[in-house]
Amino acid sequence: MKTNDAPNSKSELRRLMRARLAKVTTTQAMAAAEAVANEIERLQEFVQARSILLFHSLPDEIPTALMIRRWASLKSLYLPRVEGEELNIVAYNQSEPLEKGAFGILEPQGIAINDYSIIDLAIIPGLAFDTQGNRLGRGRGYYDRLLPLIDQAYTVGIGYSFQLFEELLAVDEWDAKLSAVICRG
Repeated sequence: MKTNDAPNSKSELRRLMRARLAKVTTTQAMAAAEAVANEIERLQEFVQARSILLFHSLPDEIPTALMIRRWASLKSLYLPRVEGEELNIVAYNQSEPLEKGAFGILEPQGIAINDYSIIDLAIIPGLAFDTQGNRLGRGRGYYDRLLPLIDQAYTVGIGYSFQLFEELLAVDEWDAKLSAVICRG
């Protein structure tokens, strides 16, 4: 359900979202992941996509392992790898092990791609979203720097229902808008 009670500052909103995310149970997380995956699969952009950028979720994010498993045999999947201040995009290969990266997130170890135009659909994390496609990340700017590089892709922010607001008041001019937002659970 969309709410209009977004705090005025990014730090206040991040604090609020972290507190709410900490209360999500495993059962709620799995149900939300299933609902989000099902909705993404109904998008025409998903049906037509050949290459999808996903991410391995942090413990308090919508679990994306379900999507990775379901889509790995259907689409070419790509996952980000943190290198310094950037997210490099690497092809996901089911037969190659993933390793924990800078923030304990599982990451592929292959060679990063240089041609971002191959990404048709990108699934993007966030702490909060609004109905206009704005997102609030965790504050390090990784996706703020990546989104302009994949501007040809259809971008979908995913989260829990309580992460969606009518309007985020703390939006900066450099914040890239998403094509769509899907929040469930």
